[in-house]
Amino acid sequence: MPLHSPKPRPEIRSIPLTKLVKLRILARDQTRNPQNAVTDREIADTDASNVTFGIPRLVDNNTGTTIYSEGRPYFKLNEASGLGIKQKMKTTTTRGWTVENLVSKGKRMKPIPRVSAITDYDRLDTIIKQYEDSGIPLIIEDWNKTPNWPTDGLFSPEWLLDHGEQDINVRNCVNLADKTIAFSEFVERCRTIPEYVQEGETERFYGKDAVCPSQWKGWLMESNIPSMLKPGSSEDVLELLPESERVETLMCYHGIGDTFTAAHKDLCASSGHNLMCNTERGGSAFWFMTQSNDAPHAVSYFHDKLNSDLDHECYVAGPEEFARAPFIVYVAEQCLGDLDDYNRP
Repeated sequence: MPLHSPKPRPEIRSIPLTKLVKLRILARDQTRNPQNAVTDREIADTDASNVTFGIPRLVDNNTGTTIYSEGRPYFKLNEASGLGIKQKMKTTTTRGWTVENLVSKGKRMKPIPRVSAITDYDRLDTIIKQYEDSGIPLIIEDWNKTPNWPTDGLFSPEWLLDHGEQDINVRNCVNLADKTIAFSEFVERCRTIPEYVQEGETERFYGKDAVCPSQWKGWLMESNIPSMLKPGSSEDVLELLPESERVETLMCYHGIGDTFTAAHKDLCASSGHNLMCNTERGGSAFWFMTQSNDAPHAVSYFHDKLNSDLDHECYVAGPEEFARAPFIVYVAEQCLGDLDDYNRP
C-alpha cells in the first residue's frame, strides 16, 4: 500500500516550488493473478513535485460517482472520527518524522528494503522480479549518482516555469477543493506558505496529474533505468490497447509541506514506480505501503476501524493508525534519486 508523505525542509532558491520532483511510473499490467492484485496507497506530500506514470481513476465503478472532477473534492471528511479538516491535517504533519521513529510505533511497521542503482545495477532485473513476485515494496536508490542523471537543470522548477505547462490542476488540502491556476501562481504560493501546516490556515495546494514534459519523458526512455520499469516496455500490456483507448500513464505531481493524498488503491494487476528527481535542501517524501496480498486486509481495516472506503480515497491516516493495523506496513523516506517500486501482482 504505497502511502507517501514528503518531509518539508526550508526553500533556498528564488523559484518557489519544489522540495521534490518525482517521476512515478505506473504503466505495466501484470495479469498473473488479477483477483489478488489490489494494493492500497496513501501519500502525504510536502514541498514536492512528482511525475507519475499512472492510470487515472475517474469514476467509482460501483456507484458511478465521479471521484476526480474539476472543482470538487475527491475525498470527504471522515464524519465518524469527529475531526475537522484542519484537525486532521494537524495530526498528520510530517514535523519530526524519521523512518526510525515511525517504525518504532508498531510491531508490524517495517522499513522498505533498499538496493543501489550503482552497486547492485547488474542484478537489478533479478532483484525487481523477486520483489514484485513477493509483493514487497522496494526502493532503488542512487539514480542521481548515475552518469546520465541530468546536470543541466532539466528537473528544476526554473526549467518547468520556462518550458512546462502554463496551468496546473491543484487541490487545496485544507478545504479539499480542486481548481486550475497558473503554474507561476502555484509556484509563488508554494514559496510563501510556512513549511508546516498552521492553525487557521485556509489553503495549502497540491498539484496533481500534471502533464509530463516531453523532454522529461525523453530522458526517462533513454536513461539506464531498467527497461522493464519503463512505459511502453514489452511488459506494458496497455500498449496492446488500440491507441484511441489508451490512458496517459506519465504524470507529474508537485507539492509543498504537509500536503497529503488519502489512502487509496491503485489499479489491479499493475506496477507503479516513483522517481524523486528534484529536491531542495534535502527534501524528501514518506511512504506507507502494504505488501500486495495484504490489500484485502487493508480494505477491511479502513472500512471496519476507520469508517472509510479506500475506493473513495476519503481518509488521511496518521502513523498511529498505521501502527495499529493488523498487517505489515512498510515505511520509507524517499530522497533524491530514490525510485519506489510497488505492484499489485
